[in-house]
Amino acid sequence: MRRAPFHAFALLLILATDSLSQAPDEGALGSALVQADASWDERRAAARALAGMGERGLPALLAALADPSREVSAAARVGLLAAGDAALPLLVAKLQDGTRVEKLAAARALGDFGARAEPGFPALDAGLSAGDPVLAHACRRSLVLAGRALGVALEELVRTNGAVLRGAVVEEDDEEVSFAALRRGESGTTVLVTTVPRKEIARVTRSPDIHRPILHARIEAFRERQKGEAESRNALEVRTEGPETDRVYSVETEHFFVKASAPEDFVRRAAMRLEAMALAYEDVFSTPIEPAAPATVIIASTLAEYEAIQEDLFHHVLQNPAFYRRDLDMILGYSDLHEWQADVAEARAIYQKLEKDIDGVEAELRKARRELTVDLREAREKVAALAVEYKRANNRDLSGTARIEENKRVDVWAAEEYESLDLLGDQIKEKIKTYEMSLRETQARIDARQRENQELLDSVTREMFDTLAHEAFHAFFEHRIRLPEHEGVMARWLEEGLAMYFESAAFDGVELYPGESSPEWLQFLQEKNRSRSLVALDRLLAGGADDFLIHTEEETDRSNTFYYGSWYLVRLLAEEGRMNDPGALRRYLSDTLAGTAPAEAFERLAGSSLADVEKTYRAHLAADDGARYEWIRFAPGTGPGGAARVLGRVQMRLKGEAHIRLRTGDVVVVPEGAIEQDVARR
Repeated sequence: MRRAPFHAFALLLILATDSLSQAPDEGALGSALVQADASWDERRAAARALAGMGERGLPALLAALADPSREVSAAARVGLLAAGDAALPLLVAKLQDGTRVEKLAAARALGDFGARAEPGFPALDAGLSAGDPVLAHACRRSLVLAGRALGVALEELVRTNGAVLRGAVVEEDDEEVSFAALRRGESGTTVLVTTVPRKEIARVTRSPDIHRPILHARIEAFRERQKGEAESRNALEVRTEGPETDRVYSVETEHFFVKASAPEDFVRRAAMRLEAMALAYEDVFSTPIEPAAPATVIIASTLAEYEAIQEDLFHHVLQNPAFYRRDLDMILGYSDLHEWQADVAEARAIYQKLEKDIDGVEAELRKARRELTVDLREAREKVAALAVEYKRANNRDLSGTARIEENKRVDVWAAEEYESLDLLGDQIKEKIKTYEMSLRETQARIDARQRENQELLDSVTREMFDTLAHEAFHAFFEHRIRLPEHEGVMARWLEEGLAMYFESAAFDGVELYPGESSPEWLQFLQEKNRSRSLVALDRLLAGGADDFLIHTEEETDRSNTFYYGSWYLVRLLAEEGRMNDPGALRRYLSDTLAGTAPAEAFERLAGSSLADVEKTYRAHLAADDGARYEWIRFAPGTGPGGAARVLGRVQMRLKGEAHIRLRTGDVVVVPEGAIEQDVARR
């Protein structure tokens, strides 16, 4: 949590000791960095001052890097990043020979350097297989971030039959190649390792050896995902507070401190998703982003608790399910997901008992059917035996004609008995059949109700995760995009548009795939566009808090117009690569702070005139079919119009050409060999 600067004056005195005759004291700065009640801004200022001292300041930064407080270690990473390449050899040495805590801190810090972390790649690669799952995760994360910054592409294996595998070579010899291929489907991205004989391989495109650790890290990231989220959740350390009847659980990750009175598993799950989203946001932005202190997340488990927390902290109550308070660096939210989970679990237990009861009854019915068949057969045999015995006993005393008549009578009696037995058997069998059918229908209703309950739970879960993703981005924007000098600058359209852009993104637990369309949001905007009531971009850019917030029900339409309009504008600019550069976003905020007109500042960000963007915005909106698309990457200079990548769908491949439908509705044809990577999105 960001606190008031209690020691700001003391820190200024320390920094002011850099006079004409005296340099700052690294010991005093190191103490200021780890001061227990120092604010985040104070820690960051001390870390940067230490970085400015060159080699003298690095030991204090390295010592603070392994501090148990995530806020202190994050500030130390700020200083090490500011120190530049001089810090890299020391971080590599700590990763190779330090204590476990130092290794973990060094691995995380190396990831801040992005492409500049190349000297540490071998040490990070060694950390992947060191046997420490926490260290392996930190090393993997740093390598993946470096790969993003370097633009490292997956390796490619093309079979002689034309099939293309994308991933990384695992092992190879003269006879065969073992290849780990990434496959993206409805359930997310999976890794499939396959061995291909050399004679079935047309070509293998490899990455430079220095980049192989990055490929290993990407593959391992997806392998970890395949192990299941539950295993990762259980690795989180959970702290408890309060009596058992009023227990509060808390989990600290690199980016968040999550606290809730909900069940322990719920807190773990929320923390995992928040952390995964924060890491995914870092992936999307193309340049390294300065570390930040963990944001506080408080999740109330009842509406009454949620309102009480708001009343205590802010003396007023909002109806939003969650919101981010910049002044406290806090996400406050409410979710009854754990109650839904408990209800569904209870219903599932009841249904499972019913299913067992049904199984037992069906087994009894099958047994009864078998026994009935045996009983009927035995009864028929008994009637037949009685008829034979009767004839034998009576025919001795009868003349020829009388014997014939008596035999006929006995045969009629036996036939009537057989018919009566068969009728009784058919009636019983029909009753059993009807009962079995009723049981099957009951089972089908149970199955349907369980599916409905699970779908409802999944819907509530998605809603909670979408809300967390939205609010987590606000924290990310505050930590990683907005600088201290931007305090008070509110580019509402930009921040809300980006938050909604990532809220609607597909996420497989490892990677984030923004650019997804929300049918509800798109339909709303298209109707506004057709009725000529879509808010103009100059008005959208100048929108303030009152344009987005809802005070009364009548303001919902206006609020949605600004929220959804901001989402679509960000989506449009993101497709042109204008939204993944923190530097460009910061320049926009600085322009706004300097008093530049909203339209002029926006034109610098967009690289086009406002009129041209407005024209494209409306044209894209009118043509958007709401379908899901994929990012398609091209070899340099081969994409349509020279584009490095486009958002579209490969409709068909024919005679060496790929027909691609763009999100705008246009269809372009490119040589199939020009496509470096195209993966179906979730």
